[in-house]
Amino acid sequence: MPDISYFTSESVTEGHPDKVCDQIADRILDELLREDPFSRVACEVTAIPDKLHIFGEITSKARVDYAQIARGVITEIGYTEAGHGFDAESCAITVDLHEQSPDIAMGVDRSDPLDSGAGDQGIMFGYACRETDCLMPLPIELAHALSRRLAYVRHNNILPYLLPDGKSQVTVEYRDGVPCRIKTVVVSSQHEAYTDEDTLRRDIVEHVILPTLPASMLDEQTEYLINPTGRFIIGGPAGDSGLTGRKLIADTYGGYSRHGGGAFSGKDPTKVDRSGAYMARYLAKNIVAAGYADRCEVQIGYAIGVAQPVSLRVDTFCTEHIPVGEILEKIRGTVDLRPSAIIRRLGLRSPVYARVSCYGHFGSNASGLPWERTDLAEEWTSSAGDAPSGASRMKEAAPEKISSPAADFAPLPEQKFCVLGDSIAKGVVWSEERNRYTNSGYGCVDLFKETTGLDIVNLSRFGCTLPKGFQIAQKNAEALKDSAVFVSYGGNDSDFRWPEIAEDPDAAHDCNTPLSVFASTFDSLISLLKKEVSQVFLLNLPPIDPERYFAFIGRGLNRENILKWLGGSVKGIYFWQEMFSQQVSNIALKWNLPLIDIRTPFLMRRNPSDLLCADGIHPNREGQQLIYNTVDSYFGRRAYS
Repeated sequence: MPDISYFTSESVTEGHPDKVCDQIADRILDELLREDPFSRVACEVTAIPDKLHIFGEITSKARVDYAQIARGVITEIGYTEAGHGFDAESCAITVDLHEQSPDIAMGVDRSDPLDSGAGDQGIMFGYACRETDCLMPLPIELAHALSRRLAYVRHNNILPYLLPDGKSQVTVEYRDGVPCRIKTVVVSSQHEAYTDEDTLRRDIVEHVILPTLPASMLDEQTEYLINPTGRFIIGGPAGDSGLTGRKLIADTYGGYSRHGGGAFSGKDPTKVDRSGAYMARYLAKNIVAAGYADRCEVQIGYAIGVAQPVSLRVDTFCTEHIPVGEILEKIRGTVDLRPSAIIRRLGLRSPVYARVSCYGHFGSNASGLPWERTDLAEEWTSSAGDAPSGASRMKEAAPEKISSPAADFAPLPEQKFCVLGDSIAKGVVWSEERNRYTNSGYGCVDLFKETTGLDIVNLSRFGCTLPKGFQIAQKNAEALKDSAVFVSYGGNDSDFRWPEIAEDPDAAHDCNTPLSVFASTFDSLISLLKKEVSQVFLLNLPPIDPERYFAFIGRGLNRENILKWLGGSVKGIYFWQEMFSQQVSNIALKWNLPLIDIRTPFLMRRNPSDLLCADGIHPNREGQQLIYNTVDSYFGRRAYS
């Protein structure tokens, strides 16, 4: 009999009273760091009906309008209408701030900046595991995805009666330690007084839960609890007082890992509550990414005024593939854990904190930020010359050379670049004027050629599936030799032959490339590339707009039959495309390849559909620009400057 257990994690939306405070505190921090990167900040915020109080200790050369920053955040969240007990225009804001204690400054400041002591004593934990492509526990990632979706459908008037406050909770069933299904989903959302409860529950399932959670993990026994109390009209600071730092578990690992007790928001990086926790996550993620363990928790302890940590502990929960002592030696030999060294390594004096003040400081919400990179894993495994013997399934599946990290990717002037992909990488868009697809000339690859002067061979083809791309790679093996290759497939593979479905909706229809074939062909492609090229980068898929795409592909076809085959909802189109995007992430993890996440930047926009053409699938000019910006940011320009 399998060992069955359950784990539950919760998330809250941007309108939750505690998160209102966290976001204001981190926005203040960012604005101070923007003007003075050496600002010392310990900013707290509390909110009650129609009032907000900003207090704490700040020492900075920057001059900012604290009240104006707070009102801007409240407006962005959506508390803009009078009569709900809290709104940006009418709430009273008071500010009580003073400079940092000289006693603390005496312990932190040193003549050699790298010897600066910790700003306080404390313990910090970091965690990583193999349950998701971002090496985070699955329950918290799913809970955050639901909360983000709640905000999305509200901001985009898909469910116009929703108000900013809300919560989500997901219970995942594990069998023998492996997540296999979702047992319970809880969503509570503030709403207008006129909202019918049955309508709200139906809409939350259709527009929030089903488009967000993996369809393969939902079944007839999955329980949906939507606004279990029935009504949720009074919310935000009007319903409960808010305070910074009260959502520590939602900010981290959803209870899956221990927590040292220190909050993050409103604190500059000299506070090890924040910088130490970010470093602990960085270490744990790189330990797992290197194949040294399947689960890992790192603890770091500091004393106020002392630079070196008083303790460092690695717990792999008996999943290690090399001795824990060796892992500790690798950390001590390559990573400086003094607070100032952490700040320098992770670039923590940059104004990046508002981005993670809601929906988690780690995982997909922090994608691309320095503490989420796996460059250290590459450094460890490259210096060792090979993967750890008998390490992980990922390493067994990819015994060839391991790619060097993107951050260290510095090609010679004669370096060649090649792109293998479909119409998105080709820069194809749908032209309303011409009523056909056309090569735009402003695709992401075109932009890189224009701005960098790089020699880029673009072997992408319109309508290209992965099996066709594999054939192209085989035919062009000589052209690919010694190149840095970027691979972007999945959009056409996840599509269907819609005329056949419209003709016979009762028959079984598979996508253009069955998922199992997609995975095996990807393995074959990477195996080929690793023998010929200098480096391989994978890109996942930008999201699609299923409603717009359904309208596009349904032209001239029996839409009722297509909808019948889809089970009555066009969301199935999104699910299939999302599965293929996830498969790309899985392949990257399996082969230890760099993954450039272009999907998340689209989803972080209030309306991702604004970045797509009228067909609902091809990025428009703005979407192609976003892909370019994302890749450019990933490499930090060091790769080709």
